[in-house]
Amino acid sequence: MKKFYKNLAGVLFFFGLVVSSNAQVFISEIHYDNSGGDVGEGVEISGISGTDLLNFQIVNYNGSNGTSYGTTNLTGIIPDEGNGYGAIFFPISGLQNGGPDGVVLADNGVVLEFLSYEGDFTATNGIALGLTSTDIGVSESSSTAVGESLQLTDAGWVGPITSSYDQINPGLTLGATALEILVTLDAETVCNDSDEGSLTATVTGGTPGYTYTWSNGATAATATGLALGTYTLTVTDNDGTTGTASATVTGPAAIAATATSTENTGAANGSITLDITGGTSPYDVTVTFDGVSTTYNNESSPFELQNLADGTYSVSITDANNCTPATLAAEVLDGCLADAGDLVYTGSAELCEGETVGDFTADYSAADENQPAIILPPTNTQISEIRIDQPSNDDDEFFELYTAPGTDLTGLSYIVIGDG
Repeated sequence: MKKFYKNLAGVLFFFGLVVSSNAQVFISEIHYDNSGGDVGEGVEISGISGTDLLNFQIVNYNGSNGTSYGTTNLTGIIPDEGNGYGAIFFPISGLQNGGPDGVVLADNGVVLEFLSYEGDFTATNGIALGLTSTDIGVSESSSTAVGESLQLTDAGWVGPITSSYDQINPGLTLGATALEILVTLDAETVCNDSDEGSLTATVTGGTPGYTYTWSNGATAATATGLALGTYTLTVTDNDGTTGTASATVTGPAAIAATATSTENTGAANGSITLDITGGTSPYDVTVTFDGVSTTYNNESSPFELQNLADGTYSVSITDANNCTPATLAAEVLDGCLADAGDLVYTGSAELCEGETVGDFTADYSAADENQPAIILPPTNTQISEIRIDQPSNDDDEFFELYTAPGTDLTGLSYIVIGDG
């Protein structure tokens, strides 16, 4: 598709040449050979309507020796045949039949195009001296039907096909819009660290025949095998115009978890609560404690483990897509001394190390499974001697208090708590 843009500097980039803005014209049709005697030979020029072709020339070149053999001085103003473009055909008798040959389009002595058919060659004289032609890639022969020609279309040069003299060629789009690129996300990644993402570009405007260059090296309209991140695409159209666009491949966050726990204050009554984020639910949670692993399947967040003994628990969490697991350690603290036996306060309340009930505080510092814990009042008064067992009977059991002289013991009482 040949599409043209006039920039603010008044120049047009066209076929690799910089041409003046009043020369936005190009060769769009050629006829040089047909069956029998050659009929209707010539070259068609297309361009922006209103362009005055005075001072434009078509120069014929012989490919066998690279010399020019005729010049046609153009006249006329290009009409508007649609979208501000039009075409004018110029008859030129005696165009050589190739092997190869070519024509030059020039504006006031400046070469705009040097096209050839049946091969390329280098000009050895005249206006195109030292330039190498561009082979249009199609040709005519002595069997070409009368009324056919070679024509420029959006897909490039084609033919021989039915001629369209003095008209914009069928299949040739002129009056192009700007190059526009839309990149869409086709697929996210399955995991935070995997690469199943894909992006697809839809391009409009410019000149079709687009090439694609992605920042990861992909060269198709669709880029696949993408990890999380932002990718930039550069599109170049058939006239060399470029445009860029960026898009981001998204996916789940990495699996993560935080743990909160409650103390074990009795016979394995601690707990751990896991707040799980990232990945794709449901989750499989594997908990290892004291060498034993247990897996809980199809769980959601928050996930709670109950009836736990005190200690450190190793946790591993995977998601529904078997992504890289999250691992962490969670600790259940010892709320009571484990080997102190059942400590009961007034028959009902269970006391833990350092816990105060009323005027008394539990102290396990000297306790074991066969000896009751000592309950100390929050003063400097201490039990300094106890007799609790005799060989024949338990007569004369007592305990002795040690405190500073003058301490008022009014209001203090004692409670014995233990295994009996």
